[in-house]
Amino acid sequence: MRFFKWLIKISGYLLYTLAILAFMLWYQFPAAAVKSRVEFELHRLTPDLQWKIGSIGLVLPVDFRLIDIKISTRSKQKEPLFIIKSLSLRPNLWAYLQDRKLSAGYRLGVLDGSVSGRLSLADDHDSLRYDGNAIGIKINGLKKTLQELDRTVSGTLSGSFTGKGMVRGPGVVELQGDVKLLKGTISFQEPVLGMKQLAFNQMSSKVEYTSGVIHLAGGRVESRLLAGEFSGTVKPAGSIAQSTLRLNGALIPRPEFLTGLNDGSAVNQLKKQLKGGKLPFTLSGTLKEPGIVFTGLPTDFNQRLQGGR
Repeated sequence: MRFFKWLIKISGYLLYTLAILAFMLWYQFPAAAVKSRVEFELHRLTPDLQWKIGSIGLVLPVDFRLIDIKISTRSKQKEPLFIIKSLSLRPNLWAYLQDRKLSAGYRLGVLDGSVSGRLSLADDHDSLRYDGNAIGIKINGLKKTLQELDRTVSGTLSGSFTGKGMVRGPGVVELQGDVKLLKGTISFQEPVLGMKQLAFNQMSSKVEYTSGVIHLAGGRVESRLLAGEFSGTVKPAGSIAQSTLRLNGALIPRPEFLTGLNDGSAVNQLKKQLKGGKLPFTLSGTLKEPGIVFTGLPTDFNQRLQGGR
């Protein structure tokens, strides 16, 4: 009986000691040192970017949280390209105690939406697996990043994804997922079928990134004037504007679209090129200056329609 009394007393002292240590960790967390170290590692991994973290700390129960992360180029540009409002990491302590596996849940607050999921580090500590879900991302907030495209893009992004990354390498090396962009617009540098921009209700696609190329499959567009389908590739370059794309697809004009042309001969010519109600197209070139070709339509067809809207 005395043994159990000692055991209870010793356990109580140990728990008390652990509580004091935990209290000191939470309230005397070396935030400045950790913040400097994290910024240094981010600079090292992405030498063409500058990272500035507003604050870093610990939040109950076991979350590491970074607040106000500003990402900028190394030019003299005053405003950051991108701001992450918050990044929280919650280590999976149980998985580590059981299998010595390093994993964590994460959550980003960004562009009025969120991205959350899980990360797991491989045994060699060089690669990691991840998954996640994005909800309510307002891509209007990427104006600084997209300004070199010389066009406006808007909408609310959501989707799910899985992939693989390298800790000391090129970052993301594999990604698979489904993405959806709702209630948005894409402006054109030159009118396309008489339209200066495409206002859509929904745009969706399956996405796969591997060997440095983004593959799009099963793409769909739904708008008041037309529907569409597409698939193809996007090859990222050092500059987003110089990234190249090649898409094949078809547009499905709705009656509202044909009525808005105000050109009877153009409508007849367009209808003659429809195959099963679809107008095939190829989109290729750089993201800044892509070119679109509609099968069977004369090259001056777009110019004829510019006054039709």
